[in-house]
Parts: sequence; structure tokens; C-alpha cells
Amino acid sequence: MLANELLRLEGSSLLGAPCSYCAEEPGLFRCLECHPERLSCKTCVLASHAALPFHRVEKWENKHFTALPLVDIEAVYHLGHDNTRCPHWKAPDPPAPPTCTPNPDAPPDDRPKKRPRHPQTSAADGHIVRIAHTNGFHHVRIGYCRCPNAPDHATQLLRARIFPGTLSKPRTAYTIALLSYFLTSTWESNLTAYDYAKILCRLTHSYCPEDIKSGYDNFRVVLRVWRDLQFRMRCGAFFDIPARLPPPYTNTMAVLCPGCPHPGINYDPAVKHRKIHCDTLTLAGDGNFRAVQKDKISDPADVHLRPGAAYFREDKAYHEYLATVGDEHEVPHLQPSTCTGLKAGDVLREGRYKNTKVSGVFSVICARHGFFRPDATVDLQKGERYSHTDYALAGALAGTQSIRRIVFIYDINCQYIRHVHERFKERFPHLTHIEFIEWLIPKMHLVGHKEDCQYLYSLNFTPGSGRVDGEQTERNWCGLNGAATSTREMNSAHRHEVMEDKQNEMNFKKMINLRTLCDIQRLAILLTQISCLCQRRPFKGRWVLL
Repeated sequence: MLANELLRLEGSSLLGAPCSYCAEEPGLFRCLECHPERLSCKTCVLASHAALPFHRVEKWENKHFTALPLVDIEAVYHLGHDNTRCPHWKAPDPPAPPTCTPNPDAPPDDRPKKRPRHPQTSAADGHIVRIAHTNGFHHVRIGYCRCPNAPDHATQLLRARIFPGTLSKPRTAYTIALLSYFLTSTWESNLTAYDYAKILCRLTHSYCPEDIKSGYDNFRVVLRVWRDLQFRMRCGAFFDIPARLPPPYTNTMAVLCPGCPHPGINYDPAVKHRKIHCDTLTLAGDGNFRAVQKDKISDPADVHLRPGAAYFREDKAYHEYLATVGDEHEVPHLQPSTCTGLKAGDVLREGRYKNTKVSGVFSVICARHGFFRPDATVDLQKGERYSHTDYALAGALAGTQSIRRIVFIYDINCQYIRHVHERFKERFPHLTHIEFIEWLIPKMHLVGHKEDCQYLYSLNFTPGSGRVDGEQTERNWCGLNGAATSTREMNSAHRHEVMEDKQNEMNFKKMINLRTLCDIQRLAILLTQISCLCQRRPFKGRWVLL
């Protein structure tokens, strides 16, 4: 039954019947997007698709339906004037008279040959633009508005929700629906631009997709611009919202954690809460060695569209800092580890980073809610070194001098803090509150440390820690590692932009899910209260957003 019905879809029960709309001409056309069961004539197809240029139309000929682009039946997609012809369009020019009269008595080879007539792109015929939509590529004849005050072609396309491939005389464009769909697919399933371009070719012609030009080079440039525009729109940069924030958030485009204290935004240093956790900023740092970048020839013209304005620290200043610090092997106070074999921070493990320009990333996040901190992610060179951690932590601590209590959770804090005060005093003298930070180790990693560390750096023995486990960085890597297979092949600036876009989306999803988290915590506290009542014992807990 299923096979019969699928075969029935290849034809139509209305073949030979008149048009389903006007009933005057035979119905030979069908639209797969509108009503595939209805057959219509050419006139009705053009009338019904005046504002639907991206529908797939088929024509019945030679006992089967064949794909027929709308441009082949003289369809024109008019911009402005409610999708009707602009009144300032001119009539098509009449064909030019022949320059000479052929002699009928002359031999066939001596007669002047007629010059082939090329498709016109005048005001009467419109301009053919190759537009990519969610169902493939389309050649659409665009009828631009010709009014004296009409905007340029790129602006008219944008107002029709079509993103031009170029700003001057666009011949390639992409619908905003396609760009939004791709960006969402990238966030959720790590779809790459190359794979999506091949999908569009397959949707355009399922039997010969290799004959369809994907336009991948222009597509990835447009996607990069589109990603940056969406990034700026989300943070309100076009309304100067970041400029209204206090330092150091004046120029940031990152999604901030609404649950953490931000001086000047949701935290007043003059007000001291009775509960210590309300005045605590809990940070966690960790390295990710899957987010590598291959050592290959990079494009010298590749530039970051928002350098230092999101999650990665500004690349030029970072490399100047690394050049100033020098090789970690040459640091005089570098001493052997006093704890059990810790791999993080072992600068001698360089064999695994062959043929890589960047061996991973180090990020500082909010340990309670899992938000990536702005300006607190750096690239790693040949391992996870203290100099990398210092620079990322310095970015995360910017503007936190007035916060009452700061906790930093790191896998190897027992070794990292041995000379951290000296390093910060030398490299970041403005961060004087480094001496008051509490240093702890994540709960799962703490088991691998020696017994003394398990008491000195335990979250369980630290007041105000709640149920924070410090392992949120590992969970964040699960969401970020999906893009590692594509970002490892990119240039440095493009790689940072894609990773920042992924980090921003993860922060945004956490922000909109905080309400659900609060509801879960309220339910948990209610069940605990019920349990205490059933067991006839007092309830001593309190609801706290962790």
C-alpha cells in the first residue's frame, strides 16, 4: 500500500483535465510547494507565484513530470509596489533592423548569418539573480524598482528578505530563511558550510548534483558576515547597549551570566549580604586539547571582525605577552610537581602536538552556572602552561576588584598557586586582589591528588560552596568539541569567530534555561519539605540559586 501511494505521487489523477483555477486551458503544471495535486495552466502559475519565486514547479510532458524553473516560463519577481511591475519600467526595445538584405539567389554559405539574440537584462526583462533558498538554488528574474527615490539593488533585496552576495550589482544572493536555518543547524548539529553547500546542490538536482555550482567561496564569506551581524544584533551593539555598561563590559558583545555578581550591573559593593555566597564570584578554568588548529599556510588578509570584543582575548596583545614571557622551560622558579603525576601543566608533553599551530584552548567560566566569561579564552601553544592560564584568568578578573569574595577552581591549583602571586605582580600589577582569591580543585579531579590536597582544596570543606562540583568546564567542552573537526582547518581569525559564536550560543541557551532550573530547584525544595514533614523532623534548608 505504501509503495503504491508513493508511486501515485509521481503522477496525477487530474491529467487531461482543465486548469484547476481558471478551467479554460489544460492543466499541465503543478507546484510541489503549494498544492501538488492541483494542475494549472501557465497563466495561473505565473499569477499565483508572483510573490513566491522559490517554489518548485513541474510540467507534464513526455508522460512524466519534469522540473521547470519559473524563470523559464518568463516569471518576474518584482520588488516593491506590492510585487507588481514598477510604473517607471520602460517597454522593451524593438529588435534592430538588419544591416543588410540577404540575396535569395546567393549560395547558402554566402548569406549573412543572423547574430544570436542573448537574453536581455534590460528594465523590461529584469536581472537574473542566482538565489539560494532552503530547497536549493534558483535562478530568479528580479524586477527592481526604478522609481527616482528607489534604493540600490542590494537594499531592495534585503527588504525582500534576501541577503545579497555582493553590495554592488549582486548576481548571487541567499534568503534570510536559509542563513537563519544554517546558523541554527550549526549551533545544534555542527553543520559546516561545505556540507550545507553540497546539500543545496543535491536539493537542486538530485540526480546530477555535481553539475550544480555550489558557490562555496561566496557562501562562506556571506555566512561569516551574517554570523557577525547576528552576534552584534544579539548584544544590542547597533543600539549602543554595550557602551552603556560599566567597565570592563563597555566593549564586550558576550552574553553575561545573570546569576554572577557584576559590579555596576547587578552587584553593589556597598551592600554586604549576610549570606556569603551572594557576594561570591566562583570561577573555574580548564584546558581543551581537542580544539586544535593545524599548522598550515594561513591567509594573510584574514582579519577578525570583532577582535577582543567577545570571549577570546585580543590576538595581537596575547602574542606580544607570550613573547615577553618567553618559554616556560626558562622560567627560573619552575619546580617539579609536589603532587601525584599531573598531566595538566606539564610543559614537557609536546610530542602529541606535532603539526599543530594551536594545541587547544584554555577558558575561564562561571563555575556555578557554566557561562563562558568574556575576554577569558586563549589559545594554547604546545601544552597547557601557567602563562596561558595567567592571561585567561587576568581577563576573567578584570573589573572584579570590588567583589567581596572570589573563588577559582582549577585541576592543578595545588601547583599553580605556588608562584602565582609573583607572576601576577610582575605581569598584571593592576590585579592586586589576586592575593585574596581562594584556590580549590574540582571534586572529580581532587581524587587523583595526594591526601593533603584532598583536604586543603576541597569544595566540600569550603563554606559557601554549596553543591558546586567545579567540573562545569568539562561539560562545556562537550558542546564545543563538536565544532573542533571544522575549526581545526580554519584560519586563526575565522576559527576564533566560529568558536566565539558557539560559546555565545551556549551562554544564551543557559540564560533562557535558568528559569527552568529555578523551577526544578523549587520543586526539589518542596519535595524535601514534604519528606521532612513525613519524617516529623524540622526542615533546615533554604532555597539558593546555585
